[in-house]
Amino acid sequence: MKKIAQLSVFITFITISLWYGVKWIQYDDKFKIKHIVLMSKVTQQNKDTLLQVTRSNLNGNFFSLDINKLRTAIESLPWIKEVSIRKVWSNSIQIRLKEKQVSARWVNIENLNNKSPAGSWDKHSLLSKTGEIFTPELDSAQQAQYSQFSLFSGPENLAGTMVSKCSKVSEVLATIKYSLSNCILDQRRAWTLSILPQQMKANDEKQMIHLVLGKSETNELRHLLQTKKEESSELSKHKIVKKVQLFVSLYKQVLYKYKNNINRIDMRYTNGFAIAWKEDYQSNHIQGNT
Repeated sequence: MKKIAQLSVFITFITISLWYGVKWIQYDDKFKIKHIVLMSKVTQQNKDTLLQVTRSNLNGNFFSLDINKLRTAIESLPWIKEVSIRKVWSNSIQIRLKEKQVSARWVNIENLNNKSPAGSWDKHSLLSKTGEIFTPELDSAQQAQYSQFSLFSGPENLAGTMVSKCSKVSEVLATIKYSLSNCILDQRRAWTLSILPQQMKANDEKQMIHLVLGKSETNELRHLLQTKKEESSELSKHKIVKKVQLFVSLYKQVLYKYKNNINRIDMRYTNGFAIAWKEDYQSNHIQGNT
């Protein structure tokens, strides 16, 4: 019995010692995180805000810091796409991050001003290259920078589809030195694209040619929503991309002669197209068979 009592006292002593040892490690200032080392270049996210969020979530020292909680806090910042954090003995952390890459400006279809789409932009909403809509606080320099990006407008759940498809469309347009200015997918799932010569500013509405392309097939949209990134080449098979390819072919053959006078080309016809001319151009409509 005496040996059992002695063993019990010894175990209690060890337990208490370990408990105090853990508490000492958790609260000892020698292990407090004192250095935050940013290993990645930050170009869009405000660095002061990033450091403020980081410091406010350093709840613990080298041993007790909750890395997952800190990572989640940093990833909640609008510009941050991906974060990795590494502890460095004995009082430092290293942070590596990736920022979101902007594909276009974004306007929800309900807020679109059809007469002046560029004027609908709230100077904050953006669309990433992965199809994510996000709304960072943009300073005046960033607003000026992104005002030159294409404007996308459509249902939020199809934003990713629009990025994927318009990426292919842009490749096709580049062959005639045009770029995509506006991409609008309306409530009826009908597409209208506005294009400009590459040297023009993205919001120069007077110089735009508007391509009215109509609806995608229902099963096409369903397929696109399920299309993986590595299958993006399949986009070239779809109706809207094919119509843009048809426009490019027509442009190379004849439309380039009238490029400064075209306001809108309606390509919803099965066997042709119709052109609406700019107001100051006196001519009859041209119709062509395809």
